[in-house]
This record gives sequence, structure tokens and C-alpha cells, in this order.
Amino acid sequence: MPIMAAAFIAFIVIGLAIPVLPLHVHQDLGFGTFLVGLVAGSQFAAAIASRVWTGQDADRRGAKHAVSFGLMVAAVAGRLYFLSLNFITSPAMSVAILLLGRALLGVGEASSSQERKLGALRSLVFKTPVRYSPG
Repeated sequence: MPIMAAAFIAFIVIGLAIPVLPLHVHQDLGFGTFLVGLVAGSQFAAAIASRVWTGQDADRRGAKHAVSFGLMVAAVAGRLYFLSLNFITSPAMSVAILLLGRALLGVGEASSSQERKLGALRSLVFKTPVRYSPG
């Protein structure tokens, strides 16, 4: 159950801004579709780029540390989202802060998802008996 709760919290945090972020960048800040896509996609690019590092970190320090680290980084990303609202009068600065926040959220997502993968792997390796076919 703790793995499910961590997965639920991580997905809520990660997905919370997705519906409103493009509207904010386009309507409030006045940028075009290219920058909207760049801001939205930067999270996923950062997640892909950091998967190897976060996986190695989870192997070294344990899955619980990886989830804690990932959720803390996601919380910092959320603070950056709110900080970017203070710079609405300077759209370039606001978008730069949003890009940093999205990148951090990608790292947090990559790190927090390691627990779910390790938990699934543990259940396969340790709880499911290995059967060898005669041959």
C-alpha cells in the first residue's frame, strides 16, 4: 500500500499543472505555440535525461531515498511555478523560471518512479517462484 500511495501522490503532483500550463504560457504570458510546447515538453526531456542517474542513485541509496528525493525535488519545482507568477510582468523571466521548474519536476518524476519499478521487480524476483523447464 505505501508504494501505491507514493505512486498516487507522485502522479497527482506531476499531472497537476499539465492542463493549465499551456494556457498560462500562451494567454497570460503571450508566447506562441513553440514555447508552449517547449515548456510542456521540458519536463519529459529532463525525465528521460535523468533516468540513468536516478536509477543508479536508487540502486546505491535505496528506493525509499529515491522516492523521498523525487518528491522533494517535485516540491521545489512547485515552488518555482509559484515564483514564476511573480514575474508575469516580465514574461521571459517567468518562462525561464517555468522551464527550470519543469526540468526539476522531470528529475523528480524520474527519481520517484524508481520505487515503483524496483517494487515491481522485487515482487517478480522474490515472491514469484522461478520454475525451470526440464531439458
